[in-house]
Amino acid sequence: MDDEDLDGSPCCSGMPGMCSGDEGDRQPHVRVERPRRQEGWVLRAVDAYAGGMGADPSWDLGDDLPPGFHARTLRELTVLVETAGRKLEAEQWYAYGPWQVLWTSCTSPVAGAPAGGHVSVRDDGTVQVRLGKRGRVVHEASVPQDAASLEGLHSLLRRVTEVVGEAGYGTDGEWTVDWSRCQVDLDD
Repeated sequence: MDDEDLDGSPCCSGMPGMCSGDEGDRQPHVRVERPRRQEGWVLRAVDAYAGGMGADPSWDLGDDLPPGFHARTLRELTVLVETAGRKLEAEQWYAYGPWQVLWTSCTSPVAGAPAGGHVSVRDDGTVQVRLGKRGRVVHEASVPQDAASLEGLHSLLRRVTEVVGEAGYGTDGEWTVDWSRCQVDLDD
């Protein structure tokens, strides 16, 4: 899967290590790839060997994850990253730095909303509370924060929950994360 497979453009949101075109300067990394058809979750090394001196390895994560596993929620994404980290260590590969997540939005149901509703946050920090079947916006805020890493995303969603709570609303349940890439650099 090339970077262009994600959105048709050669660069994904300008995030370091997630753009193509700089192959000579790319940091070796591993990324988690979503299941396709009959395949399961795969951890794939990219540019692991300098100068193409060997084939980049990959590891199946299927045996390490629960049957029917989906990484739609923040909790599940965290389990996926922890599982991938353990697999790297077991294979004697070591991560350098935090896991990076390319995400576009997160949502959570509004607590106690009789007609339904949800809280959403976009990757630019825009937060909206929408109520009712038509999704009428009843509260909007901005919570700018660096959330390119998994830890940053956890922190952002904690802060969004606080901001929404201060406005008199609450989240009910887990955050669903719309993400397309999850990767970490490899230690040289």
